Amino acid sequence: MDFSQIVDTLESYNDSLTQFMIDGSEVTGLEVDQFSYLFFLLLATPVGIIWALFLPYIPKSLKYVFSIAVSITMINVCLGRYNWIHSFIVSVGTFIIVKTLNYKQVPKFVFIFAIGYLSFSHIYRLYINYLGWSLDFTSSQMMLTQKVTMFAYCYADGKKFLSQKKNEDDKKFLSEREKKYMIEKEPGFIEFLSYIYFFPSFLGGPSLEFKDYIDYCDGTMFDDEYCKKKVPMVDLLINTFKKFIKIVLIAPFLFVFMNYLDPNFMKTDEFLNSPLLNRLFYAHYSIAFSRTKYYFGWSVAEMGIVACGFGYNGYDQKTKKSKWDRITHINILNVELGTSVIPMLSNWNISTHHWLKYYVFLRITSDQSRPSAKARIFTFITSAFWHGFYPGYYLFFVSLALIQDISYQMRQRLRPLFVKTEYIEKDGKKTKKETFGTFKFVYDFFTFVVTKTFVSYIAVPFLLLSWEATTKYYNTLYWIPSIIILVGFIVFKIIFPYRRPRSKTEKVKENVTKSPSKTKK
Repeated sequence: MDFSQIVDTLESYNDSLTQFMIDGSEVTGLEVDQFSYLFFLLLATPVGIIWALFLPYIPKSLKYVFSIAVSITMINVCLGRYNWIHSFIVSVGTFIIVKTLNYKQVPKFVFIFAIGYLSFSHIYRLYINYLGWSLDFTSSQMMLTQKVTMFAYCYADGKKFLSQKKNEDDKKFLSEREKKYMIEKEPGFIEFLSYIYFFPSFLGGPSLEFKDYIDYCDGTMFDDEYCKKKVPMVDLLINTFKKFIKIVLIAPFLFVFMNYLDPNFMKTDEFLNSPLLNRLFYAHYSIAFSRTKYYFGWSVAEMGIVACGFGYNGYDQKTKKSKWDRITHINILNVELGTSVIPMLSNWNISTHHWLKYYVFLRITSDQSRPSAKARIFTFITSAFWHGFYPGYYLFFVSLALIQDISYQMRQRLRPLFVKTEYIEKDGKKTKKETFGTFKFVYDFFTFVVTKTFVSYIAVPFLLLSWEATTKYYNTLYWIPSIIILVGFIVFKIIFPYRRPRSKTEKVKENVTKSPSKTKK
């Protein structure tokens, strides 16, 4: 069989799959891109289970090639033929940067290259499909951007360590997390490419660490007394089924959103001229139920990760059970029942939150124990660029930054009135003990309602995307919530900011620093 025959065979195979997706979309009523995307997300679970069963017996080279082939097939069918070239360009570009530049410069240049390519992709999408909801290569490109930047930093960490004589004491300049995920052995191109195209996480995420991926492929992840170098299949099936039950529970809420709540209705004159309470309730429930499409997609992606065995995270000696939480996309209850913006954010799109925290924020913060204003602003800008360039994103992220500050300021002032916190020192370790007051439930209920109200308000631009649609809705409310947010920020953050009381140790250190030296020449 010559090359042209191979190409013809692949083209025929691709055409057959595409036709299957068209037929499936007609049966389900979904758009072709939505059906194919969901199909491949779900297909990752049965394929992953079979993959995990034979994982110890499959040569590493075959594991690498299989992931690459499967993911490129998914892109061709799901996101458009030859759209895989975008991910390939960024992957090759990243690998060239890693191989040619000094390791100290690698993270910066990979970050600029990946974010730059993604930004141009978002701008191109705006040009050809403004306000459109069809899936294209930018969705997978977003996860790819996380992967290559994570890889670049971990590669630099490994080089940094190896340049310091490989002594344990020389690891002190790295954080515990950086030590854990640093890359000490340079990967080959196919090995690196297979990490990028790892089939359970390529389309819908979550992003994963290169070190974890290598440990998974070579069996190190399962090299303990419980697994004995094999994937614990019974535990895998049980935890995969748990993820499936979670998806089944989410599905009815997604059905309600898709059939009864249309965000585009919020752009119509009928909605804008409706009574105030009608507008507020419709907007609130549209925002609330719109989250279900993310819950559903991320939960399906999580199920695929668990099904292939990658979710295994060791054996808990206390509970006598294996853990399957290596990668988590979302903690739904913590988001929905959160009484503050901060825990809601940390439990929403967790892999992206970790990327922004560990590979953006902390990487440009000189002292990792103290937040940097510059790092915080840059992190919000990165998050906005990563999402795209619709005006709604920037209205949302600016408002979110203000609310996050106000939330922190108010929590520090109000919570001590309802919760008594003390630190008990035992065996040289401090343990935090909290005593809840009688009216703690009042504080929780109040903060829950306020948080949900303002989050629903600021999330409207994220849903409507355009400046025109957002301002028309905000005009009907006279921008009152936005004014409250801005005034709250000025009052509690700028005029009367909360200042943490200094501990006795800090006061002693300050006195020592200020006191003149007793030694005179």
